[in-house]
Amino acid sequence: MTRTEAKAKADAICRYLSAENPEQVIVSDDGDMIAIVFAIIPDSSAPWLKAVEVDASVATPQIVETLLTAWKMDKLADIAEDKVPLVMQAAIARYGYEVVLKALKPRQVH
Repeated sequence: MTRTEAKAKADAICRYLSAENPEQVIVSDDGDMIAIVFAIIPDSSAPWLKAVEVDASVATPQIVETLLTAWKMDKLADIAEDKVPLVMQAAIARYGYEVVLKALKPRQVH
């Protein structure tokens, strides 16, 4: 896949996943990999961002969403097990515990 094709595919995935707050698309020079950067907690001065990287040839909105959801669930498990990584400790200190929990709650979970 060319870099241009990979970029177009990543842009289409971002449009599909607009509710997840995609902020940026990064495409490797050879077009093999794409990364979509999501704003977990949008903030004008210091947003909390997470990049999801995937092979461009197999990238779909569902795969990207699954990877993002798996990451969120993993972070929620860390909190539940009281194994909060330093990055999350900083996010909790900056935004508050409830805001972080709400941001990590996958869209499919009600």
